[in-house]
Amino acid sequence: MLPAIPSKSNGAFKQVQLLHLVRFGETNKLVKDLSLGMKKKVALICALAVQPSVLILDEPTGGLDSDAQAELAEMLTQFISPSTMVICSTHDQTFLDSLPACRVISFPLEV
Repeated sequence: MLPAIPSKSNGAFKQVQLLHLVRFGETNKLVKDLSLGMKKKVALICALAVQPSVLILDEPTGGLDSDAQAELAEMLTQFISPSTMVICSTHDQTFLDSLPACRVISFPLEV
């Protein structure tokens, strides 16, 4: 489990803490040279560092293995403020079930 970050952290400091806490070990690479999972992690860290009031995730688990999906769910659970609205578009019901959501709206595909 990842430790909590103090809420008084400013954006830049919080971003550095997030990078450290998620065991981001590839600091000598450009983002374009990272794996898909690491690219998604960097994007989420950047988004969370500014403490958004709304976070929109489009297929966040696409292309991730089960370990990376679990880590993504843990990051979202621990680092998103209770006042942040998260809008998530996904086909991955298991991922949705792992999040502490207040409301899930499902739109089943009708054929």
